[in-house]
Amino acid sequence: MIAIATKRLHNERRTQSSPPAGRAPLVSGATLAAAAILSLVGTSAYFNSFGGEFIFDDIQAILENPNIESIWPLSKSMSAPHETTVSGRPIVSLSLALNYLISSRRVWSYHAFNLAVHVLAGITLFGIIRRTLLSGRLKDRFGQSAWPIAVTCAAIWLAHPVGTQAVTYVIQRAESMMALFCLVTLYCAIRSFQSKHRILWQLAAVFFCGVGMGTKETMVTVPVLVLVYDGVFSGLSFRNILRNRWKLYLMLAGTWTILAFLMYSGPRQGSAGFGLQTFTPLTYAQTQCGAILHYIRLAFWPSPLVLDYQRKIATSFGDYALQGSAVIVLLSATVLALRYWPAVGFLGAWFFLILSPTSSFVPIADPVFEHRMYLPLAAIVSAVVVTAWLLFRRLLSESPKAALITKLTIVVATVGLLAGLTYRRNCDYRTRISIWTDTVAKQPGSRRAHLQLGGAYRRAGQYDQAIASSTRSLAIDPNYPRAYLNRGIAYAVKGLYPKAISDLQEAIRLDPDYYLAYANRGVTYLHMGQYRKAIQDFNRAIELRPRDPWLRQGLQEAFDLMRQADSAATGN
Repeated sequence: MIAIATKRLHNERRTQSSPPAGRAPLVSGATLAAAAILSLVGTSAYFNSFGGEFIFDDIQAILENPNIESIWPLSKSMSAPHETTVSGRPIVSLSLALNYLISSRRVWSYHAFNLAVHVLAGITLFGIIRRTLLSGRLKDRFGQSAWPIAVTCAAIWLAHPVGTQAVTYVIQRAESMMALFCLVTLYCAIRSFQSKHRILWQLAAVFFCGVGMGTKETMVTVPVLVLVYDGVFSGLSFRNILRNRWKLYLMLAGTWTILAFLMYSGPRQGSAGFGLQTFTPLTYAQTQCGAILHYIRLAFWPSPLVLDYQRKIATSFGDYALQGSAVIVLLSATVLALRYWPAVGFLGAWFFLILSPTSSFVPIADPVFEHRMYLPLAAIVSAVVVTAWLLFRRLLSESPKAALITKLTIVVATVGLLAGLTYRRNCDYRTRISIWTDTVAKQPGSRRAHLQLGGAYRRAGQYDQAIASSTRSLAIDPNYPRAYLNRGIAYAVKGLYPKAISDLQEAIRLDPDYYLAYANRGVTYLHMGQYRKAIQDFNRAIELRPRDPWLRQGLQEAFDLMRQADSAATGN
């Protein structure tokens, strides 16, 4: 199919007059063929993801989030409870409300939405790469190969298994949606540089940049990315760019106010920011040196893929010296390349700019997550594909037919292999138990992985396994209140009330403001017939979490049962 579309593209070029300088030719047939190929690649890699369950942060953000249950009013559907993945991300919240409208909390439409976002991002990436290769000085070198190179880059990126966490793990659509809006912003900006409808394309770029700011905070670097792209590929100096296009960049910078407004309320202070006790800015930056190199390794060797990494803090010089030196070399090479080989330097700038909000010095509770590599991966893929294309063109220059067959074989084999790995990784996501069993096997020292596996067992009604997994979590960290809570709930369901009370009391001792521990101890006291103690616990839980309606329902039930017991005792 790629070969046929390539031939058609060349035939159309021969029948058309040369396009005006600086403008990319519009070949609708080839573009549609590219969209069809990329849709097929994305669907083939992810069609087995539709049956996967809600996992991890999906529970709070979707299953326990009442805000998604109606589209209107928008003030509700575009908001979310604090300290959830969608807090302060109104566009993601609205997308969940749309999914709820379609399928309630049945998971299939959520996965379909994620896949659609992924495919659209791949098609947009194709458009950016193709137009870039057809612009300026690159046109003479890559003009005839722009279409197949762009399709190859986008197809490999779509099929790469590193993207599974941003696509198959439902709530990480925050990452893939941000990536889509980043790519569309850049694409519209590129079109504004080339089109006679400059103002319309600029307004579109600003609109999508603003929407992206409402999707995820990592969108913050996109105005800078557009400026760097302009400086590299327009052939103008930065002074002339700002003189000629100052309105565009002023409007793009203006979208930062959206992000500032959303972050003002601090919707996730417990998971990110300079107030975190887990990391200082320095120790976080040191830890990220190893994380960045790990991300790069996964781009070339995507195994093992892990849902939740064990937290390891680089504190001593030996923990980060080698990795830090490597990152400094890569950063220096990017700066040097921007000066002498700007197109190459832009790929390095793309990689580091997109990663910088999560992989620099602003502390985040979880220092490593594979979904952060979703969009930076495109820079590495593009660099490898273009390098390989140039190498094969030089080695097989005397035999164009052999070159075409060789390239096509390698591309199909690479995309097929990566899609197969993605399909296999999606199998790990089929149930909560399967994904956390996989995570525990790869991160046996992670207290949270064992805890989450215990929670998955508990929700599946396998309480003995839940108790065993929670106990293993406590063996790693005896001061982990969530593990005591999970084991206490399992004990309570099994009717082992004294053990349940003991664990829940320990959870409260370790975290005096742990409302779930008070609430579940209140439920346990209800089953034990100790209604006054239950009322005390529910009241304390309501003080800590006044907006949760089920706590008030539990309190009312405790009062009702106490009245019934008192009436029975007095004979009334």
